[in-house]
Amino acid sequence: MSWNNRSILLALVFLFVGLCTTYLNGFEEFADPAPQQNRSWGPEQAVGKPNTPQAGDISTAWASRSRDDQ
Repeated sequence: MSWNNRSILLALVFLFVGLCTTYLNGFEEFADPAPQQNRSWGPEQAVGKPNTPQAGDISTAWASRSRDDQ
């Protein structure tokens, strides 16, 4: 086997090992979601699990701007 063929074979082995490692790790570094914000009046309040466990004057509860707009 010539020196050039050994270099190509070695490069292919390293490439294969790198791809297998990435695949076995489940592409975790590429799949991390952006950190979720938790603003009191942001759109994230409309989706997901409710964070207002009871009725009352609580900052996380949704309400109309005035009493007439119910």
